[in-house]
Amino acid sequence: MLEGVYPAVEHPQMIFAKPGYVDAIADLIKYFRWRRLDYVYDNHEGRFAGLGVTLVIKVLIASRIDQVPLAEKEKVNEKEKEKEKVNEKEKEKEKEKKEKEKEKEKEKEKEKEKEKENCLLRVQHIYDKLKRERYRVEIGFRRIENVEDAHEDFRRLGTSGGLAEETSGMMGGPPEGGGGQRNIVIDASTEGAYRALLRQASGIPEVGMNRHGYNYILGTLDMSTLDFSRFRHGGVNVMGFQALDPSNPAVGAFLEEWASLPPQLWPGAGTRYLQTDAALAVDMLETMSLALDDMVAQEPEVFHP
Repeated sequence: MLEGVYPAVEHPQMIFAKPGYVDAIADLIKYFRWRRLDYVYDNHEGRFAGLGVTLVIKVLIASRIDQVPLAEKEKVNEKEKEKEKVNEKEKEKEKEKKEKEKEKEKEKEKEKEKEKENCLLRVQHIYDKLKRERYRVEIGFRRIENVEDAHEDFRRLGTSGGLAEETSGMMGGPPEGGGGQRNIVIDASTEGAYRALLRQASGIPEVGMNRHGYNYILGTLDMSTLDFSRFRHGGVNVMGFQALDPSNPAVGAFLEEWASLPPQLWPGAGTRYLQTDAALAVDMLETMSLALDDMVAQEPEVFHP
């Protein structure tokens, strides 16, 4: 996602692929006068954490050479040598495979750190924006390692003073009262992660995180695709963002055409359902096309050496 503000003089042709919502989250925090909140984000590799496949190949050779004639022994020796060569090759392959697995693990760790860094940058941006506006807020933040198994994280969040006191970090000074309210921002990497986290947050009876006093802001642009049936009757407040407006004539026309396309040729087509990320991809291509036309109109030689 590309976010931020850049000077038009230096970047006259900059295109943003996805609308930023971090400032909007900060505005909601200020509007609802939250003085303390927990910022929860997921590790998008979480559901695969701890899963590793290591193949160990063992070749056992047993032969009673002393019981066969010399010619047979030589044949056996040749076979042994061939097997040893095969074993050496297998060992080399296994070694290469382990090296590749190590590299993959390193890449996963880098991705985790990058995701954590991106999230912390978003948290820092929210905190800095509110600080500039002289709005005092305490922000606790934590990464959920496995979105499919987050019951313990939510249980701890629901039964304690929140995640900030005991895990990843904290920003700001002491809260100025809380009034029994629990304010939570969920920043997940995928729509599937949001569904998994919401399902678990509403499914802990001893905590009751879908009842009055709990307030959620979801960092999603696809609010209408999520299931909030478990949150309807408890008095909980859930807020988020919806970028795709089906009532817009242009969107409606596109969805009609999308629904008429054969899904065998166009994966995901055949229905009026379209995720925001897919719609943004269409928007991005159209915007790039218009931007290129504009660039060529302003400077016909722009792409010539």
